[in-house]
Amino acid sequence: MKIKKSPNLYIIGQPKAGSTTLMDILSASEYFTCGKIKEPRFWIKSKLEAYPSDPLQFIYNNSPRTYEEYVDSYGAARYVVDGSVQYLYHIDDIINDITAVRDVKLIVLLRNPVNRAISHFKFLYPYLNLSFKEYFENNYDVNGELSDFWDILGHGLISDKLGLLMNNDKVSTHVIIFEDLIKNQKEEINKLAEWLNIEINVDLSLDRRSNRTVNFVVPLAILRFWEKLKKYLPWVYSPLILGYLRKVLMIKDYDNIITADDVEFLENFFHEEKECLRALTQRDDIWH
Repeated sequence: MKIKKSPNLYIIGQPKAGSTTLMDILSASEYFTCGKIKEPRFWIKSKLEAYPSDPLQFIYNNSPRTYEEYVDSYGAARYVVDGSVQYLYHIDDIINDITAVRDVKLIVLLRNPVNRAISHFKFLYPYLNLSFKEYFENNYDVNGELSDFWDILGHGLISDKLGLLMNNDKVSTHVIIFEDLIKNQKEEINKLAEWLNIEINVDLSLDRRSNRTVNFVVPLAILRFWEKLKKYLPWVYSPLILGYLRKVLMIKDYDNIITADDVEFLENFFHEEKECLRALTQRDDIWH
């Protein structure tokens, strides 16, 4: 049975690959309804329970339990959007569930795996307080025992998941390359609109990156305190308060925490992955 009150457009893919920017653009168009939070992660909640040490676990635990809670008013928007990028990494487990309840479309965001890993590490650096080398020598578990939150290398290995989607005739998939979205935003949004058979008329001149999660990191102690505070004072989760905290806790980019040796390691690690992604997307011109 098809269910109307659930998303019919998913933004999935790699973290640090432009999903928040794309979500902001779509939310400015009348054709899209976006939820109260960007990543409700409904389809993988049971998997998240396996990572109690994830510093963002309380956010997942307190996210809406139904899509009716996720979106206040569905209105007449043609597309209801779920921006849970992590779905890509579990797509083989959840694709049948997603397509069973409603006809859906998937937008997959990809980024140069090397640059994505560097961006991801910089985002996590205040949590880790480790050099890039120390992190992978002492903390990285290739078997996946660590939370997805910390798995910097694993988030770059998605060619098998993308291949599964490309060969699935139950769902329509559109791939957006992060570098294209940043350099040619208007052109990429026009391609997306054509794929969705609509017109997306929004002001692309606006800076949509100032308050994104990429620009702030909350130390673990504050996150734990925030979890307890929210229990007794729900109003602290208002957009106004969160926006203020983002500005107060904003961190600068760390230009010197990645060395030339680190980059060389990443280039070697992701060499075959980049080749696979080029073949799947039929884009020999990217990430050289």
